[in-house]
Amino acid sequence: MTSFKSKVLSAGVWSTFDASIRFGVQFVVSVVLARLLSPTDFGIYALTAVFISLSNVLVDGGFCAALVQRPEVTRRVETAVFWYNTIVALCLAAAICLAAPLIARTFGHPVLRPLLYVSATIIPINAMSAVPASLLQRNLRFDIAAKSGLTASICSGLLAMVMAVNGLGIWTFALQAMAHAMINVVLLWVFSGWRPLRGFHLAAARPLVPFGFFLAVSNLLEVAYTQGFALIIGKLYGARDLGFFNRGQNLQSLPGNVLTLVVTRISLPVLSTKTDDTALRRTMKLAHGVAMIINLPLMGALGTLADLIIDVLYGPKWLPAAPILRLLAVGGVLLPLQAVNLQLILARGRSGLYLKAEVGKKLIGIAAVTLASIYGGIIGLALSQIAFSFVSFVINATIASRFSSYPPSAQLWDLRGTVLLTGAMVALIAAVKPLLGFGSLINLAVLSVMGGLFYVATALVLRIGATEELVALLPIHWLRRSAAPPR
Repeated sequence: MTSFKSKVLSAGVWSTFDASIRFGVQFVVSVVLARLLSPTDFGIYALTAVFISLSNVLVDGGFCAALVQRPEVTRRVETAVFWYNTIVALCLAAAICLAAPLIARTFGHPVLRPLLYVSATIIPINAMSAVPASLLQRNLRFDIAAKSGLTASICSGLLAMVMAVNGLGIWTFALQAMAHAMINVVLLWVFSGWRPLRGFHLAAARPLVPFGFFLAVSNLLEVAYTQGFALIIGKLYGARDLGFFNRGQNLQSLPGNVLTLVVTRISLPVLSTKTDDTALRRTMKLAHGVAMIINLPLMGALGTLADLIIDVLYGPKWLPAAPILRLLAVGGVLLPLQAVNLQLILARGRSGLYLKAEVGKKLIGIAAVTLASIYGGIIGLALSQIAFSFVSFVINATIASRFSSYPPSAQLWDLRGTVLLTGAMVALIAAVKPLLGFGSLINLAVLSVMGGLFYVATALVLRIGATEELVALLPIHWLRRSAAPPR
């Protein structure tokens, strides 16, 4: 048990490090590009990303998650999944190339056509990395995944900056994504040592179909819903407004994506090993506490300081994105809780139940988006995400409580200390903000340091939420523990 716990803690640290640096590099690159490119450029590439994201979900087919979830898998099964991913990826890449002229005419941007041609090549490249990455996740070997992911992110990020400075414009996005995919797949194969068997062995993947099919449809609904915003905004309001929404959404999702990636990577293999109700509840409570003690203050700061953050990072031309960021930050508060509850459903092997939850949520979400797009414009769309986020949490947690006796009300009650502390931090920042008369950069620095120190100091002194558990995960804590003399 001690060995397994250490392995989980090590996986958590490595996964957090990997995700933080990877998304951090992407963030830095996006800031540089926002200074060099226009909101319209960002909006046009956001349309391209919709079709690539949908294709990636179809390529996976839920099989990779099934590899992680199943108690045992053979090399024949792994090989079958690999060839399935590769074949489907090639077919979808060809389909996108055929549809590219129609997509470009529909949205009125001719450059979409060559952009889609180039971006389509990324789909089969990503498919080749899916099985090695899933097997590393299954074995909690995020140290190996981090080596390839971080190297790919840093190299492709530096390349993107060079391309943007040299005037490649919108092509920077597509070429960066291609470079990242190529470097990542090569390093994953080198570091993991995994190779498929000779022959296709497609029939060996048949036992994964029941679990994978429902999960694939669920993931497709999720991506279609989230990425559908780009299509709606791009068609109804234009690429420029889509660029503003895209920047606000990306700023909000940066911390959320890091936490969600870490939570989902670790929760599925860990929860799959838990069968006792008490152990499940304890594990979920720990995951919630650690994730939310980080996510809540970050979302609170993003919402309160949205205008300053946009101005400092992207410049005055991007300030229309500030109200969008403020609202989306509220909608991102419960994202880690949703992720943990969904992983518990998958860990129990109930992908069919997972699909039913996704269908119910998406029907509610589509209704909210439809009303918002008709009556509320882009701000209305952002507001709809707040409502959808809270409804999604209730649905996810209610279904997951069948397996853990941990209902939504208990999950929220256990976070009361973190919620109150975050509220106090937001109130302090909001009160001091109007009193500062410096420039945006200095104001942001002062308010961020003040709010951060207040939050961390209060959490440590009062031992609020999962403070002690989070400190135990920090590398400095490990170093001190390993340096201590044996008793």
